[in-house]
Amino acid sequence: MSMNPLTLEGREKERRKMIREALQEKNPQLFRQLRKSAQLEEFVRDREKEMMLAYSEGWNKALYQQIDEKNAKENPLEQVKEFEASLRSLWEETLATYLEF
Repeated sequence: MSMNPLTLEGREKERRKMIREALQEKNPQLFRQLRKSAQLEEFVRDREKEMMLAYSEGWNKALYQQIDEKNAKENPLEQVKEFEASLRSLWEETLATYLEF
């Protein structure tokens, strides 16, 4: 199953970098404030944890929904494709939410 590598365990560094860059670009004032008060890394770490918690909750929901629909679906391949598509859009929604500052 093709998964977005950024959602995987051990990719925190890349996700934090993404959050840091989004913050710097979209809210430079907050970025400078956090950096000046030495709270930037903690902020970014917490934001990444929250983001992945939200993603994993959504992932579980998508999985349960998938299991519920399993019996209704004839084609298992179609089902896998639908699940992958729902995970992709879940990740995009998660990013849109957590990279907004």
